[in-house]
Amino acid sequence: VKFQKAYVRTMESAIYQAKNEDDAQLVWLARLAIWAHTFDCIDQHLRDKVEHLKRLSIRGAQKRHNEAKMVAVQAESAWFTRHHERLRDYLLGLLLQQISTAEWGKVSKLSDAILDVMERDFIKVILDNPVLKANKPDDSWMLVQSYMLPPNIHGLSNRQSIALINQCLTSMFTNIEVADDQSILLKPDDLSSDAPAFFPLLEKGFIDLSWQDMAENITALFSPKGKAEMYGILRSLGNDEEKKRSQHENNMRLASQRLLLDTLKKEDLLPAIKASFKAIAGYQAISGVLTHRQVYEYYLGAIPQRAIRNKINSMGKVLGTKPDDLFKALDQVVDPDESGDSLAFRFLNTFVRYRHDLKTALLMRKHLLRIHVLAGDDDHRLSQANSVLYYFSSDEEDEDEDQGTIVGHVIIKADVRGSVGITQKLCDKGLNPATHFSRTFFDPISDLLDNYGAEKVFVEGDAIILSLMEYSNEKEHMAVARACGLSRDILRIVESNNEENKRNQLPVLELGIGVVYLTEAPAFLFDGDHKITISPAIGRSDRLSSCSKVVRPILEKAADHDPLRHNDVFAISEDGQSKNDKGEVHLRYNVDGIDLDPPAFMKLTKEISLKPVDIRLFGGKEKERYHLGRFKDNKGYLRFIAVRQGRVRLWNTAQAKRKVLPKAYYFEVVADQNRLSELESQLMPVGTKAVGIKR
Repeated sequence: VKFQKAYVRTMESAIYQAKNEDDAQLVWLARLAIWAHTFDCIDQHLRDKVEHLKRLSIRGAQKRHNEAKMVAVQAESAWFTRHHERLRDYLLGLLLQQISTAEWGKVSKLSDAILDVMERDFIKVILDNPVLKANKPDDSWMLVQSYMLPPNIHGLSNRQSIALINQCLTSMFTNIEVADDQSILLKPDDLSSDAPAFFPLLEKGFIDLSWQDMAENITALFSPKGKAEMYGILRSLGNDEEKKRSQHENNMRLASQRLLLDTLKKEDLLPAIKASFKAIAGYQAISGVLTHRQVYEYYLGAIPQRAIRNKINSMGKVLGTKPDDLFKALDQVVDPDESGDSLAFRFLNTFVRYRHDLKTALLMRKHLLRIHVLAGDDDHRLSQANSVLYYFSSDEEDEDEDQGTIVGHVIIKADVRGSVGITQKLCDKGLNPATHFSRTFFDPISDLLDNYGAEKVFVEGDAIILSLMEYSNEKEHMAVARACGLSRDILRIVESNNEENKRNQLPVLELGIGVVYLTEAPAFLFDGDHKITISPAIGRSDRLSSCSKVVRPILEKAADHDPLRHNDVFAISEDGQSKNDKGEVHLRYNVDGIDLDPPAFMKLTKEISLKPVDIRLFGGKEKERYHLGRFKDNKGYLRFIAVRQGRVRLWNTAQAKRKVLPKAYYFEVVADQNRLSELESQLMPVGTKAVGIKR
């Protein structure tokens, strides 16, 4: 009962997730995960039992227990070996019955109400499939209990016998006419061998079956009507055309019946088929003391009775019964009272039913093998980080809000310039460079992360890489806006600390920041507890945070350099396509600036409402376009943001040749307080005040 309740709770969780994400396959994913885990648990339980018996046997031999105990352990071990599949079938049957009850009850009702999907009949077909529950698809116990032991007269294994019979019948089916028979349930043209869906739900076309695998078709094609029955059918038909077609169909059934019987006789399979059916009753008559194959071979006469008697006698006390009693019980089983036609039809119907279940079970097994139920914390963490983990809970208290999958991410690279020189100056003063960098750079940044929902990706001596993830189930997607706010605060805090450092005659820090957005999830690895983020945005942000050693000394002395600009971008060639030896098409100037990648700016325009303003700021050389807006940080505070839209120019050492390229722009996130105050007045209504950074 507890298992059934847990199953219902888990499936309810999956159904609601499927509704929220508009993906009905999540229900099947949860269902298959539970089934796969159930099979694994049963198999593990049986393996543990085998190991327990082995340990008892070894311990008894080492400690020289009395003979009675040793015999008892050996008898239990022998019994367990003989009845392993029966136990597995019994245990699985108990759990699958609980699953079936749950599926036909609350689960199906909820699925129908929430997803408008009714799957009860198909699930029943799956759960009632004997092949799926078996440890092996050719297991003798399963075959005898649900179908029949594969007949053979060549001493072959079950699998080899099934393959040969299948080949024989497939060849026979090619001579069966089905095109005009309206009663055939499936025809080859109706089916697809390549299933485009994760799992075939209710659509039979997604299962690689043919009309030859439907037991209903065997009745329609190989069971002709008798004379009296046919006479009644013809009398009930209205016109000669219908009577002619009905008579033709029955003649085809008679022809198919003869073809089947001739095929089995040609392969000399009829005696083996009779022995197979008789072995089912014989095995039950002796309560499973002999194996199914031994009983079959006894009835077939493939092994002389003397050989079987010797084998039984050698088993001694383990059997618990006398050989004469066994053979008396076997001999009392009567032969199947069927004619050749009837026996052939019964065999074909049974084999086709098995082949249908085999194909369906193999398809199920294929999907079950794709399910990895995580048990270890490390696997759980890695799968969750890479968005390949699906979590379905059966615990009502374990229903924290799910963020969903990562649908985008932002990478921020903050690069410190001249770290080698700074380190040397600090060492000359007898100061610890690590303490200086921590106090003025790393520690203040760490204090900002929670305000914007960011986390550290990588930290080295002169740089830090941060990330902000965007999840599918988030109510607000503000990753780029918050990345811009975080980058601005990083620069303002470093600027404040630099003022203090100047007063104390300590080295100051110069930064360059690059912000990049990608509409995909990064990949993750783990080194112990440390998560490693892998993303092409990291390399891109590194380039945006850099400052060209070619451009800087020339530009800062040139008349066309605006001191209010902390970023500038130049194309290497006029076509904007040529690359330098590092594969770059642009040269960048970034001194205490924030270079926002153009795709990230486009994402920002979708996150918040931006007001474009064309203005020449105080101290600026020309009018420029700024995009102004507000966003909420991770704590709910309203923050102001300003982005300058700059024009990309052609790089040339001569100022006169640095012309503006058409429709080529770069974007700088404004960080200095003077510009921000002037720009905020362009957006802020009279009498209001925006919330700034908390000092």
